[in-house]
Amino acid sequence: MREYTDNRKKKTELLLYIVVCCVTMVPVASGRIMDGGVIGEWISRIYELSVELQSGHFLLFPSKEAIIEAGMPVFAMNSNLWFLLPAIIYWGLENVTICWQIYMILIQAGTLITSILMFHRLFKRETERICIFFGVIFYMTCPYRIYVCYDLASMSSAVVWLLIPLYVWAAAGITTHGKLKNAAAAALALAGIGYADIVQMLVIAGITVLAALWFRKPLLLASIAAGGLIALPGILRLGRYLFGDTFGALGIPLNSIMESGYVLGEFFSVFVYREGHPGTGLGVLSALVIGLWLCFVKGQWGKNRKNSFFIALSVLLLIFSLKAFPWDFVQRLGVWALKMIPLFRTPAMFFGFAQIGLCVPAACAVGKISRQEEKALAIGLPLMVLAACIALCIYQCNELMSTRLPL
Repeated sequence: MREYTDNRKKKTELLLYIVVCCVTMVPVASGRIMDGGVIGEWISRIYELSVELQSGHFLLFPSKEAIIEAGMPVFAMNSNLWFLLPAIIYWGLENVTICWQIYMILIQAGTLITSILMFHRLFKRETERICIFFGVIFYMTCPYRIYVCYDLASMSSAVVWLLIPLYVWAAAGITTHGKLKNAAAAALALAGIGYADIVQMLVIAGITVLAALWFRKPLLLASIAAGGLIALPGILRLGRYLFGDTFGALGIPLNSIMESGYVLGEFFSVFVYREGHPGTGLGVLSALVIGLWLCFVKGQWGKNRKNSFFIALSVLLLIFSLKAFPWDFVQRLGVWALKMIPLFRTPAMFFGFAQIGLCVPAACAVGKISRQEEKALAIGLPLMVLAACIALCIYQCNELMSTRLPL
């Protein structure tokens, strides 16, 4: 009987995973690419790649002409590696819309798989199954991730969000088991992030250094070094820009990024947000409120090194994302800093990484509330959080589709 119940639960979870994955693909089903964001940069790159592939060449980095034509010089440090597949698809079909649809379906499905892997490793006990489920739901429906995929339309960042769970899965394996195979997987995942967006790779490497100090795992540092070696072409390209004049003709901006940071109230926005500033999301916010209630009212939030790390990390990243954070002073460290900081494009990137960290304590809070003796709380609140996640994701996708013209 128990085995039958477990199988039924697993089937229900799988069905809900599929439903949530389909919800995140609502804009794909519209059959059109929405204008706006930086989608033009992706299209420009796959056009160039498809032409080069027809002549038997592959450009690891875009040409100066393609960068200037796209009008997005700030992305010049990113490689073409993750654009090879859509370029091949476009070469065969000669339809950029279908190419985008196929690629986005693969990204969303791949993100579902990697997020399941990540939360299965972060929550390993049988009693934490509901934490795994809600962690995946929080990650898949994260408003900032949906913004990256469809509003900002940055295919490079979408790939980064696909690979981050894989990297966390491997890094978590290092902290618990310390095996070399986990270090190798972490190095490959980090290098993959580097080939998608070298700047975000450096930020994640910095976060990994903090994790190595927190958990006292030097092997995490070895994975950074190995990942850096694999992604060496991108690092060298970035180095030539920061410490030389190689890319001066591209006109990469040296502007301040402080004005595009968040103000505190925007962290809590739900349905309406300023361009580029999606909020935390109703689901995660509700789960965090539940966690605070369990902590201060019920006194049931015990010490947990893993949760403490993700909470502390998220708070730090949220501070970095604020409009008040003095990025202008950081740029005064030298010419390299003056060039480096604008490549972040916006402090909102740190807000996005903070949301990944908040998914862990939020999932843990839902898991704890589901084990309460009061059935109304144990069943009602998790269902409310689940409904909030799905409803907000549908709203966000539909809002984008109704306000954006086709490309």
